[in-house]
Amino acid sequence: MLRYLFIKNPSKKIEKKQSEEENKVSETITFEGKNAKDKLTIFKEQLLYVKSVDNYVIVFSTDGQKKNRMLRASLSSILEQAPHLVQPHRSYLINPKQLFRIKGNSQKATLISELVEEEIPIARTSYKTIKELFN
Repeated sequence: MLRYLFIKNPSKKIEKKQSEEENKVSETITFEGKNAKDKLTIFKEQLLYVKSVDNYVIVFSTDGQKKNRMLRASLSSILEQAPHLVQPHRSYLINPKQLFRIKGNSQKATLISELVEEEIPIARTSYKTIKELFN
Protein backbone atom coordinates (compact mmCIF):
# COMPACT_ATOMS: atom_id res chain seq x y z
CA MET A 1 0.00 0.00 0.00
CA LEU A 2 2.76 2.48 0.88
CA ARG A 3 4.64 1.66 -2.29
CA TYR A 4 1.65 2.88 -4.31
CA LEU A 5 1.82 6.31 -2.62
CA PHE A 6 5.53 6.79 -3.33
CA ILE A 7 5.51 5.71 -6.96
CA LYS A 8 5.05 8.55 -9.43
CA ASN A 9 1.92 8.26 -11.50
CA PRO A 10 3.10 7.20 -15.01
CA SER A 11 -0.37 7.64 -16.51
CA LYS A 12 -0.07 11.45 -16.27
CA LYS A 13 3.03 11.40 -18.47
CA ILE A 14 1.29 9.22 -21.02
CA GLU A 15 -1.76 11.51 -21.12
CA LYS A 16 0.45 14.59 -21.61
CA LYS A 17 2.39 12.91 -24.42
CA GLN A 18 -0.81 11.93 -26.23
CA SER A 19 -2.24 15.46 -26.03
CA GLU A 20 0.99 16.91 -27.51
CA GLU A 21 0.77 14.49 -30.45
CA GLU A 22 -2.88 15.41 -31.02
CA ASN A 23 -1.95 19.11 -31.16
CA LYS A 24 0.68 18.43 -33.82
CA VAL A 25 -1.77 16.47 -35.96
CA SER A 26 -4.61 18.96 -35.64
CA GLU A 27 -2.63 22.01 -36.83
CA THR A 28 -4.63 23.64 -39.61
CA ILE A 29 -4.10 26.30 -42.26
CA THR A 30 -6.84 28.66 -43.38
CA PHE A 31 -6.56 30.22 -46.83
CA GLU A 32 -8.72 33.23 -47.60
CA GLY A 33 -9.40 34.46 -51.10
CA LYS A 34 -10.55 37.85 -52.37
CA ASN A 35 -14.22 36.84 -52.54
CA ALA A 36 -16.27 36.72 -49.34
CA LYS A 37 -16.95 32.98 -49.51
CA ASP A 38 -13.44 31.99 -50.60
CA LYS A 39 -12.16 30.29 -47.47
CA LEU A 40 -10.44 26.93 -47.16
CA THR A 41 -9.26 25.23 -43.96
CA ILE A 42 -7.13 22.10 -44.20
CA PHE A 43 -4.60 20.26 -42.06
CA LYS A 44 -0.95 21.18 -42.68
CA GLU A 45 0.00 17.55 -43.32
CA GLN A 46 -2.67 17.21 -46.02
CA LEU A 47 -1.49 20.14 -48.16
CA LEU A 48 0.49 18.97 -51.20
CA TYR A 49 1.01 22.07 -53.35
CA VAL A 50 -0.58 25.25 -54.66
CA LYS A 51 -0.70 26.20 -58.35
CA SER A 52 -1.40 29.66 -59.75
CA VAL A 53 -3.68 30.01 -62.78
CA ASP A 54 -4.39 33.60 -63.88
CA ASN A 55 -6.18 35.34 -60.97
CA TYR A 56 -6.86 32.08 -59.15
CA VAL A 57 -4.93 29.50 -57.17
CA ILE A 58 -5.69 25.81 -56.98
CA VAL A 59 -4.91 24.19 -53.64
CA PHE A 60 -4.14 20.48 -53.94
CA SER A 61 -4.50 18.35 -50.82
CA THR A 62 -4.99 14.76 -49.80
CA ASP A 63 -6.72 12.88 -47.02
CA GLY A 64 -6.50 9.43 -48.50
CA GLN A 65 -7.87 10.71 -51.80
CA LYS A 66 -6.70 13.66 -53.86
CA LYS A 67 -8.68 16.89 -53.64
CA ASN A 68 -8.33 20.32 -55.17
CA ARG A 69 -10.06 23.61 -54.50
CA MET A 70 -9.93 26.86 -56.47
CA LEU A 71 -9.71 30.22 -54.72
CA ARG A 72 -9.58 33.73 -56.12
CA ALA A 73 -6.25 34.83 -54.66
CA SER A 74 -2.70 35.54 -55.69
CA LEU A 75 0.20 33.23 -54.98
CA SER A 76 1.89 35.93 -52.90
CA SER A 77 -1.15 36.24 -50.62
CA ILE A 78 -1.16 32.46 -50.13
CA LEU A 79 2.54 32.61 -49.25
CA GLU A 80 1.80 35.33 -46.67
CA GLN A 81 -0.91 33.15 -45.12
CA ALA A 82 1.33 30.06 -45.03
CA PRO A 83 4.99 31.16 -44.83
CA HIS A 84 6.24 27.60 -44.37
CA LEU A 85 5.56 26.84 -48.06
CA VAL A 86 8.43 26.87 -50.56
CA GLN A 87 8.29 28.40 -54.05
CA PRO A 88 10.21 26.26 -56.58
CA HIS A 89 8.73 28.10 -59.58
CA ARG A 90 6.91 31.40 -60.03
CA SER A 91 3.52 29.71 -60.33
CA TYR A 92 3.86 26.96 -57.69
CA LEU A 93 4.16 26.61 -53.92
CA ILE A 94 4.96 23.25 -52.35
CA ASN A 95 4.70 21.82 -48.86
CA PRO A 96 8.28 20.87 -47.92
CA LYS A 97 7.01 18.19 -45.51
CA GLN A 98 5.68 16.12 -48.40
CA LEU A 99 7.93 13.59 -50.11
CA PHE A 100 9.14 14.95 -53.44
CA ARG A 101 11.98 13.73 -55.66
CA ILE A 102 14.00 15.86 -58.04
CA LYS A 103 14.02 14.65 -61.64
CA GLY A 104 16.53 16.10 -64.09
CA ASN A 105 19.36 18.57 -63.67
CA SER A 106 19.48 22.32 -63.07
CA GLN A 107 18.64 23.09 -66.72
CA LYS A 108 15.27 21.31 -66.71
CA ALA A 109 14.47 20.01 -63.25
CA THR A 110 11.05 18.97 -61.97
CA LEU A 111 9.63 17.71 -58.69
CA ILE A 112 7.75 14.43 -58.76
CA SER A 113 5.81 12.54 -56.12
CA GLU A 114 3.55 9.52 -55.94
CA LEU A 115 0.75 11.73 -54.58
CA VAL A 116 1.01 14.35 -57.36
CA GLU A 117 0.01 13.55 -60.94
CA GLU A 118 1.78 16.45 -62.64
CA GLU A 119 5.45 17.34 -62.55
CA ILE A 120 6.19 20.59 -60.77
CA PRO A 121 8.89 22.64 -62.55
CA ILE A 122 11.88 24.05 -60.68
CA ALA A 123 13.29 27.42 -61.76
CA ARG A 124 17.04 27.55 -62.33
CA THR A 125 17.39 30.27 -59.70
CA SER A 126 15.80 28.13 -56.97
CA TYR A 127 17.33 24.77 -57.97
CA LYS A 128 20.07 24.83 -55.30
CA THR A 129 17.70 25.59 -52.43
CA ILE A 130 15.23 22.90 -53.55
CA LYS A 131 18.05 20.38 -53.96
CA GLU A 132 19.28 21.09 -50.41
CA LEU A 133 15.74 20.72 -49.12
CA PHE A 134 15.03 17.30 -50.67
CA ASN A 135 18.47 15.66 -50.69
